[in-house]
Amino acid sequence: MQTYFAPAKRTDRRKFKNQVSDISRSPIMTALLSTVTGLIIVFNEDRQIVAVNHSFLKAMGINDPEAALGLRFGEAINCINACKAPAGCGTTPKCASCGAVIAMMAAIEEDREDEQICALTSENAGVRSDICLRVFAKPIRVEKNRWILVFAEDITKQQFWMNMEHVFFHDINNLLTSLVGNLQLMAMQMPDREDIARVRDTAERLCSEINIQKTLLYY
Repeated sequence: MQTYFAPAKRTDRRKFKNQVSDISRSPIMTALLSTVTGLIIVFNEDRQIVAVNHSFLKAMGINDPEAALGLRFGEAINCINACKAPAGCGTTPKCASCGAVIAMMAAIEEDREDEQICALTSENAGVRSDICLRVFAKPIRVEKNRWILVFAEDITKQQFWMNMEHVFFHDINNLLTSLVGNLQLMAMQMPDREDIARVRDTAERLCSEINIQKTLLYY
């Protein structure tokens, strides 16, 4: 089956059932899913969900835990791109830039942990929502199985305010730059006008203060 990024293959049904059974019987995985806070999803090496914690189910509005089993990340959170290819999540052209798939593929293929930002549009009951997640994927071996642990954090609000701050600083900086430029020109043309020089100096200090605050905010 065609794919534009991650492998399309899914785990054989019988093998998948055995994987779910292994997870449910593992005291290590049970303790992890029940004690660690935040959204936790456990995937097999074909990127299919074999276990989730209660926080993930609650955040995604999933009442039946078994409804999430076998799905891939984008399918579980109703990403609008997950259904745009026959093989589903991870195989569409846009999936090549998806932070969640990139992080998981690093864990699967390179056996290393990886953290990415995943921005997507989710659709539930005909209502679309833009979501931004910080996704951390980590490979782990428990007995005979190799799992991919994914820790997800919803940073949608933080990203929204960060974007607003970028816009604010960009706009205010443009206004101040124009103001300072005009005042400097006026001061050169009318060197005897102390009031213009004072306003120019004040505008320059304000511009410097704005730049300092911007640097401190993003440091």
